Amino acid sequence: MDKGLPFSGHKILITRSEEQALPLVHSIEQRGGEAVVIPLLSFQSAGDNKALKRAIHEIEHFQWIVFTSQNTVRYFLRQLQEEGYSIELLKSVKIAAIGKKTLELLEKSGMKVDFMPSRFVAEQFTKEFTHQTDNGERILFPHGNLARSTIVDELTESGGLEVEPVITYETVPNDANKEALQQALKDKDVDILTFTSPSTVHFFFQLSGADETLKDRICACIGPITAEALEEYGVTADIVAEEYTTEGLIASIESYLEGFIK
Repeated sequence: MDKGLPFSGHKILITRSEEQALPLVHSIEQRGGEAVVIPLLSFQSAGDNKALKRAIHEIEHFQWIVFTSQNTVRYFLRQLQEEGYSIELLKSVKIAAIGKKTLELLEKSGMKVDFMPSRFVAEQFTKEFTHQTDNGERILFPHGNLARSTIVDELTESGGLEVEPVITYETVPNDANKEALQQALKDKDVDILTFTSPSTVHFFFQLSGADETLKDRICACIGPITAEALEEYGVTADIVAEEYTTEGLIASIESYLEGFIK
């Protein structure tokens, strides 16, 4: 253990899905910390995908598609392929993206992104996106089953747009890791808890049975919406990333720990 590295001596819990955990693991280990990966959620195709299928077959009637995460991109493109279409079908539609990783995946998949907000939260997106659209335009909004209604509500009510939300995937708790999570908390095997979405917060409390007695742990959230979810359980986040990405979360944890060292 290199005591000169910023995360040296810290065990950091990663609660996001296994397939999304690797970048965080690398960043933590590069800084001398120990990553404890206990995925609390997993993803699956939507049980009812009729609306998604219909939207794909009627894609020419939409002016925009809004993608808010890599998962929405992956599951949308998977369904597109299952319906027998290629990415060429989307050439007639403008694409909006929230988040750098979403942008990267869209471009990697061969799509041109026409709009991305300056900050990666729904409230900022709707504020800026309405300046890119004309009244009455139709917006396809693929999303997960736990997505907030902010985008649909604000674009419809304030933006004068016709928004069609379709569920592309479902986020479910990873019950298989319930015992591992409870044991890690009981043994005080982690001292920093990371939350990268409101879902990770809700599933953490659902699976751990923990309460506000988390006061002896450092809680780090990827953004203000996730921090608000934590507040619902009586816990105030010690760290809220200034940039709402995994890189921003790591940078904010590092700044927080450096503050203690000084």
